[in-house]
Order: sequence, then structure tokens, then C-alpha cells
Amino acid sequence: MQEVHVHKYFAPSWPAFVMGTGGLANILWKWHAAFPVLQYPAIALAAIALIGYVLIMTVQLRRFSAYPEYALRDLHDPIQSNFYVTTGVSTIIVATSICNIWSIWIPEPAVFTVCLILWIIACAIVTWCTFYITLRNFLAREPFPDQSINFAWLMAPIANMAILLIGCPVTGLAMKYAPGAAMTLFTVNSAFFGIGFFLFIFVSAFVYGRFCQGQITPPATTPTFGIFLSAIGLIAGPLHDLANNAVALQVLDSAKTAHLLCLITWGFGIWIMLITLMICLHHARNGGFPFKLSWWAFIFPMGAYTIASLKIMDAFPCVFTTVCSAVFTVFLTVLWIYVFINTIKGILDKSLFLGTPIEL
Repeated sequence: MQEVHVHKYFAPSWPAFVMGTGGLANILWKWHAAFPVLQYPAIALAAIALIGYVLIMTVQLRRFSAYPEYALRDLHDPIQSNFYVTTGVSTIIVATSICNIWSIWIPEPAVFTVCLILWIIACAIVTWCTFYITLRNFLAREPFPDQSINFAWLMAPIANMAILLIGCPVTGLAMKYAPGAAMTLFTVNSAFFGIGFFLFIFVSAFVYGRFCQGQITPPATTPTFGIFLSAIGLIAGPLHDLANNAVALQVLDSAKTAHLLCLITWGFGIWIMLITLMICLHHARNGGFPFKLSWWAFIFPMGAYTIASLKIMDAFPCVFTTVCSAVFTVFLTVLWIYVFINTIKGILDKSLFLGTPIEL
């Protein structure tokens, strides 16, 4: 029998709200140079993400201290455990908002210090979650049910690559304020990218094979296909920035080859979006596709991919990249509004805090 309780059943995926909202804020801020009016919704979204981050972290800490058995149950679950790493990614997104948006009011040396601290915190969280999830998979005593194997398993790989969303800007600032540390930051960022990239290849191949051999993912876990898209965005976008850091540090003479690889990777994302849309339409036509908190797994991935699109647009300016970036931004904004409204409804009617109690 299910019951309502905010702390007991506070899902580990709630930080995805911060990831999606902060990501959209950064995207609108990127566009505000061409459309100045967009700076206002960008600032508003960044503020919502920051407030949400504080509230979500507070509730999560309360859950671990007052109801550790429920937090540990999710930590041992083959699906829910993958989302604990979103705490680290949401920390990264807050840091990017500070670097991109709040920096207009904060002195640059302070921005560097705060973002560096948040980068270190995110690195620690992502590293712990990555090793825990890997060991959980390797040391499992029983095979995982087919339905538990989906693209949520890509959360740890993409979190490692997401480190570079703030790691690369911090490296750029370090060249100015802590030049002795810049190469160390670049090296650590590169290591995280390597971990995330190769784990993505291994895990996505495994999950892809599971879909080809088993049943299609149920509606509740279909949004995890969005996580597949975020992996593409977090390869193309961070690799672009990492290459630019390499040129600035004189590790590479040119970033052009890396930018071309980013463009090639980015193209794969278009296929992922279309196949995800087809699966969503399939579920909508066969039994419905009701809103769940998991829908936030559509928002951040689309945001990560749109950010990568904007970088591709800068590196390869043409009608196609510009139109794609604009269309993705509009689509993401509309989708965010829909998911945000339904999330507020779910909070008010407490349907997002339903769960099954642990039997003593």
C-alpha cells in the first residue's frame, strides 16, 4: 500500500530539476547577445535553479539523517541508484550559472574561487557515485531484471563528462588567476572526459543490446532515452571546450580537428532525438504516456545537446547549425514549461511523494 511522505519518498532524481532549469538559463543567456530580452528569463531561471538546489540539497540531507533506510533502499536499487550522481551534476550546473550569469555582479576572482570549490565538490560526488555504481554492477549476486536495464545506467558516464561544463571555464580562469594550476585542471578534466566517454561506449552498447533482445522500455522509464541524448551533447560540447583549453595551454596548435569530431558526434544526436520521439509516440498511442518526475530526464539532456549545438554553430556557422540551434532552444523552452507546470501540480497534490513503506 502506498503512502505520501515528502522525505521518505523524495526521489534521488530531484536534482534533475536544477540541471534542466539551470541548463535552459545558460542557453537563453547565450542567445541574449542577439536577443537582449532573453536575459530576463535567463536570470529568472538561474534564480529558480539556485533556490531549487538549496531546497533539494536540504531535503536530501534530511532524508539521509531521518530516514536512512529509505535512502539506502534507493541506493541499492538498480534504477534509482543511478540518479544519486545528479547531485554532483546539479552542483556543476549551479557553478556554470555563476560563471555565465551571476558573474555580471560578482568580481571575476570570486567567481573563479567559488566555481573552483564547486568543481572540486562535484568531482568528489561524481567519483564516489561512479565507483559505487560500477562495483554494484560487478558484484551483484543475481542478474538484474531486464526492465531495470535502461539508459539511466548512463548517468555515471555522462556525469564524468559533465564535469567539463565547469571544469573548462575554471581552467580558463586559472590561466589568469592561478597559472600554476591550469595544467593540473586541464589534465584532471581530460581524465574525467576519458572515464565518461569509454564508460558511455561500454554501457550504451550493453543497454542497446538489451533493447534489441528484450521488451521495449515501459512508459515510466522512456524518458531515460533522453539520457542517451545528453551523452552526445556532453561529448560534443565539452570536447569543443577541452580543445580550446588545449590550444590556450599550447598543448595543441589548433582545435580544428577536435571541432570536426564534435560536429560528427553532434550529428548522431539528431538520430537519437528522432528515435526517442517515435518511441514516445508509440507509448502515447498504446496505453498513454502520463507525466512522471522522470520527465525531467528529457530536459537536461535536451539542454546539454542544445548547448553543444550552440558551440557547433559558433565553430561551423551556417544556416543548418543556426536553424537547428534555434529550433532546439524553442522546443526545449516549451518542453520545460510543460514539465515545470506538471511538477508544480505534482508537488501541490503530493503525487510526486508517493511511495511504498519498508516492512519492518
